Amino acid sequence: MPGQLPMPDVACPTIKNVSCAKMMNRTLPEISVCTTTFNSSAYIREAIEGVLAQDVGVEIEYVISDDCSSDETPEILDEYAGKYPDIIRILHQPGNIGLNSNFMTAVRACRGKYIALLDGDDYWIDPHKLQLQYDFLENHPDIVLCSTASLKLYQQSGVYERSHCYLPANTGEVKVFDTAEMYKLEPFWLPTHSLLIRAKSVVFPDWFKDVVYVDRALRLILSLDGGLAFINRITCVYRLHDSNTSSDRHTSPEVCRGYMHTYRNFYHYSGGRFQSDASKAINHSLCEERRRILASCSGTDRVKHLAGNFLSALRHFQILKPRDFAEFVYHFLFIKSLLLYSRSEGHPDAG
Repeated sequence: MPGQLPMPDVACPTIKNVSCAKMMNRTLPEISVCTTTFNSSAYIREAIEGVLAQDVGVEIEYVISDDCSSDETPEILDEYAGKYPDIIRILHQPGNIGLNSNFMTAVRACRGKYIALLDGDDYWIDPHKLQLQYDFLENHPDIVLCSTASLKLYQQSGVYERSHCYLPANTGEVKVFDTAEMYKLEPFWLPTHSLLIRAKSVVFPDWFKDVVYVDRALRLILSLDGGLAFINRITCVYRLHDSNTSSDRHTSPEVCRGYMHTYRNFYHYSGGRFQSDASKAINHSLCEERRRILASCSGTDRVKHLAGNFLSALRHFQILKPRDFAEFVYHFLFIKSLLLYSRSEGHPDAG
């Protein structure tokens, strides 16, 4: 029956530090901007220019870790590091180490009191972004993360959309979230490319290297150390395009299984706190995985994936209340699956 819930070692890469000697002679920066890249030549200039345009009254550094790109990204990064040796440090990975390891390597290289995250295909549009967030965190020691509103750019069509379209734009309103809310909050409430976080609160447990999305896991971990704030002011742009590493995985059934494991691992990491919220998140991930299998798979592929989902639910689905048992029976003992399958088989477009 379904069960009850009861620093990784990363190989050190060969690093080409363009401005190492100069950086050693400087005082530690207050803010480290952290970017990871992989074949980002089409977009990385816009990301870098948005950082260099920041009007901020404290010292910053910009750490960029490239995961052995095969396009012109390394040359572009070296070009900027040569122009701005007192600000930009480039970490060139000698081989592809993967998204998660590259992210952890880049964050560990940051020396600032605060770390601002920015993917290589996203960019900032407000020159006062860092100052706004720096002042907020300096004045609120109980907050470990500060995010802002964002725009989504659909690269192919050139259309922009507000990420928080259900809120009035740019009101400056502040919302603060805790761990329980992180289990159920939509990721775009706290956009990764908008984050400024306290460096001392960043921890990478052993299981972090295998998470589906590093940003979702990081937000959960940070929430154990304080509040997570959102400022309703648009400061940045999230770009959706064909090679985007998150947009092309977001709708797959496998990503839901990854979410489930993230929630389980974090629950144990937190010492068994927030059991009800963790259980709901785990169960929702398993049910959502099944829904996506039914929507996207057919024939023997559907049977194989449904069987895997059922075995996973048998091990991990959380039954804390009678309602949970009823939900398990409905979703995973094939009652709902058979109904949906029979409907799809009878549909003239089925198969």
